[in-house]
Amino acid sequence: MNEQHNGQKPEAPADRSSLLPDWCQSMPLYRLLVFISMFTVWSQLRIPAFFRHGTGAQHPLTWLWLGEACLFIVLCACLIVTRARDRNIFLAWLPIAIGVLVLVPATGGDRGDAAANNAVFAVNGGMLACAWIASALPAHWPERKRQTVRSALIVTGFFAALPIGILAGTTMYDAIASGSLVLY
Repeated sequence: MNEQHNGQKPEAPADRSSLLPDWCQSMPLYRLLVFISMFTVWSQLRIPAFFRHGTGAQHPLTWLWLGEACLFIVLCACLIVTRARDRNIFLAWLPIAIGVLVLVPATGGDRGDAAANNAVFAVNGGMLACAWIASALPAHWPERKRQTVRSALIVTGFFAALPIGILAGTTMYDAIASGSLVLY
């Protein structure tokens, strides 16, 4: 009542129709996809099997790879939630992708697991890299043109990284499985 007498309009109630939490409603879609897929791929690595079957039998460097990937996943999640710059998220994303690529054979994954996991990580890395590149678009361009080019770059990064991720995942898995590449 007092607000109407002071000439101020009462605030509209917050829209609670969205299923997403408040912290991610204003987040760009590509960042939300990166956030969700990061934990999806991590759950596919069968980490409990790694601990159950490999405790004591795993090479010490494998434990280093696991610790590095866990550390950077936490860092990347914090950067996404706090809305850090795309460059920082991308730089935190690279060690995660490399760590997961090495951990797939160590957790008993096969060639298909390596291809699928690395494809997801490459796609998200491609989107983050293209979003970072898009942030350098000329400031004198109209906003609508900048957003169109930004969206096109992110989609291009998605589709360009998919075959690269599959190829890199299968190639690295074959090299590790054959013993010609020793990372741990």
